[in-house]
Parts: sequence; structure tokens; C-alpha cells
Amino acid sequence: MSASRSPSKLPHRAGFTLIEMIGVLAIIAILVAAVAPRIFDSISDSKITSATSSIKTLQSAVAKYYADVGSLYPLTAAGAATPLADGVSNAAYGASLPDALALASTAAPATTGAGLWRKFRGPYTEGFTTANPPIGTSMTMSSVATAAGALTATSANFSLANNATTLFPANTQLVYVTFLGVGRKEFEKIDGILDEGIGATAAQKVLWGKVKWNAATSALMVYLAHK
Repeated sequence: MSASRSPSKLPHRAGFTLIEMIGVLAIIAILVAAVAPRIFDSISDSKITSATSSIKTLQSAVAKYYADVGSLYPLTAAGAATPLADGVSNAAYGASLPDALALASTAAPATTGAGLWRKFRGPYTEGFTTANPPIGTSMTMSSVATAAGALTATSANFSLANNATTLFPANTQLVYVTFLGVGRKEFEKIDGILDEGIGATAAQKVLWGKVKWNAATSALMVYLAHK
């Protein structure tokens, strides 16, 4: 008579308990909270780098444009240097300075030979457009006569002497770019790069030097050139 065999027992595998699952999820949440800010800071820093690089490129392009044409104002089809209204984008102004620098399709052609177009040797930037700003939500490039009066976060004037009173004389040709939708943190980083952290107080930081910022409108204004 053969001995009876008892069925083999399969090893018991215990699943995760609710407490263990909560613990795992808590660890994941802590890791995400620690890593996410660094990722966002890295993205923000790359935008800051792109913005400052674009600004320096535009400064160089404006200098070359002035060396040829003798004016910081954009040219009309007739070749006359005419101020570009503050805040008007290149899409709304056919002969804007951004268009002239890049010789975009909306700019008056240099081949007309009229007026100051005879001196034009552009384009001075390749494929530049204000439609895709490196920072913020929109970008405009202004070439205007400076406004007299007190320095504010909105007036068309800058104080390169890093104080509240030494401004450009009225009707000085001034070129600057404005980025909308820029936060304080982004402004402070750009200000620190282009102005070396000029300004001891918050009020001074938003007015003095080459970079201004309007907290009410989130508008960042950066000086490019003047004559």
C-alpha cells in the first residue's frame, strides 16, 4: 500500500498593505517636491540666458544700423528716419526697426534707393522677429524720442547713471525693448546680469540702470542704444 501524499503548499505572497502604499506614495511625493522646483528653475534660467543673448545681439545690430544709416529711427518707404511709437509691434508698423534690422518682408526694400535707404547695408540680424519673444508673453521694440520728466517704470527714458535724476535730454533718440508678462524673479535675474545688480532698494532696482520693470503691468524694459 503506497503512502498517501499530502498536497504541496504554495508559498504565500503577502501584498502591500494600505499603510505601506501610503508610505510609498508619500516618498514619491517628497521626491517630486524636491526635484520639481529645480526643473522649473532650470527652464527659467534657460529663458533668461536666451533673453540676455537676444538683447546683446540686438544691441550689436542697432549699433551697425546706426553706423550705416546715421539714425536710430526706422526708415519709411521714402527713406526718411521716423520714430517708432512706443509699444507698437513690428506687425502693426511696416517700417519698424525690427523689420529693418532683419529686412523682413514688411520693411521698405533697401533697393528703392530712396533717401537713407542708400546707406542701408542690412539685414543686421538673421530671421529676427518679435513674434516669438525669448521671455514673457509678447515683445515690442521701440525707437522713440525720449520723454522729459521724472523717471518712472513706464516713461520712455532711462538713467544709465544709476540714479533717479540723471536722464537723457528730451528728444534724444532712444531704442529699447519691452517684454510683457515678466515676473519679478525673472526681472531680478536679468537685471543682475545686465546691470550687475544695480539698486540697493526695490524701488531703485525697478528704475535705475539699463533695466526697468513695472510690477503693475509685468512689463520689462531694457535699454539698447541712444543718440
